[in-house]
Amino acid sequence: MEQSTVCPWCQTEITWDEETGPENVCPYCENELGDYRTLNVEIERDDDAEDGSGGDGAKSARAEGAAIRSRLSDDMDMDSFRPVNLRLIALEGKLEAILNEQLEVPECPSCREYMIEAGTQTVGAAGWEPAVPPAVKRAILPAPFRLVWYICPNCHHAHSRLAPDDRERLLGNLEGED
Repeated sequence: MEQSTVCPWCQTEITWDEETGPENVCPYCENELGDYRTLNVEIERDDDAEDGSGGDGAKSARAEGAAIRSRLSDDMDMDSFRPVNLRLIALEGKLEAILNEQLEVPECPSCREYMIEAGTQTVGAAGWEPAVPPAVKRAILPAPFRLVWYICPNCHHAHSRLAPDDRERLLGNLEGED
């Protein structure tokens, strides 16, 4: 005998028979089946307020919404939600165009958003003292060299990497023998 289940995500009927057993994942939308992620909101209605004039309906709707919000905030830990940066969402098209033009697109180590290239910085001999490992017997990264700075548009974390030419020079200094 075949039984059926309706996927709560895509509303597709999933038919399964007793030999194979129930599906754990929807074969159409590939979401997990089950109600452990479902949020049920119960709305309490005041039937006496609905019988009154139309002007009181807006006030009762606002009071009802406030009651639901207060109940939700009591039941749920609001700190677990990721904050949304609305300005970042509005600029999403421009950010995508910038990211498509970049040579590298690193992920932010803090929030995992893609970082945009902000510019380069040249480090000169005046502020740099290179390390000279005994195994190599020379400076592995002598000045001047360039750093490429990346900024996260979401959390504004700054991150730098060696410029591609200086990476090659670093590897060459590590490989080279006197």
